[in-house]
Amino acid sequence: MNSIYEITYILSLIYGFVLSYFKYKYRAKSHSFKIKNTENVDNLGKEIEKLDCDDTSTTHIYKDDLSKEMQYYIDKLSFEVNKEIGDNYINIPEITEIYYTARKTKNSDTSFTSLHTDSPFHFCNTYRALICIEPCKSVTTIIPRDNIEVNLDKYDVLVFDYANTLHYINIDESKRKNRIVVKLHYASTPISYILTKRYTRWARSLYVNNLKKMQLTGEIMLYSQFVAANVNYVVTSGILLHLINIYLRWILIKYFMSIYIILAIYNINFQVYFMYNNF
Repeated sequence: MNSIYEITYILSLIYGFVLSYFKYKYRAKSHSFKIKNTENVDNLGKEIEKLDCDDTSTTHIYKDDLSKEMQYYIDKLSFEVNKEIGDNYINIPEITEIYYTARKTKNSDTSFTSLHTDSPFHFCNTYRALICIEPCKSVTTIIPRDNIEVNLDKYDVLVFDYANTLHYINIDESKRKNRIVVKLHYASTPISYILTKRYTRWARSLYVNNLKKMQLTGEIMLYSQFVAANVNYVVTSGILLHLINIYLRWILIKYFMSIYIILAIYNINFQVYFMYNNF
């Protein structure tokens, strides 16, 4: 029984190592540039001003819920970004959205201020593009591995690997104002397209449900983000724990080892869930 338990534990560590390897070895490079068709951004900005958005609460509006005119402007932006990152990437229109930040960051918004990636599918080659429509100098986007630390200005575009780029934002509350960006997504393969679309729509509903008051689902997501962001340290500590267990064989260590097995099973099942469930 002990041998089966230990084999399962070792397999859990190997799985964590594979995730970490994909995140660092196959991460697509980040891009930063300015929109050339500035008139298109201006036109979209004017249309956004007409929307009834509550500036005390973060607002997300999917492209399909916008007017045909706004969709036209966004499609032109998407085409321009696509040319920059490469025609081998396919736009995922079902998760294109306008993101209108609140003046105060609370509850679900705090997930962005911690180091994180935006998707659990590390084997999927998928990009997220942020196009700044209304800048906010109080918000700094930071991608440590690329030495990127930027306050997005109007017409700026930041593109990064959706699943594998660790990033976070810093917020200066003394200068807080609304920031408006368009979020676009691009996938290089059909499976990446499907899984990214399903996960992102599910994650958006989770975010909205936790916007006013943090619930258990929101807390689980924050803890999951923390583990995913530090998976290399989690695996390293797991190896040390295994070595200690070989020499000491304390029952308490077994309980700690069980956590690693549970995390691996949870992560695998979480990803499989989106292979069979659409959103």
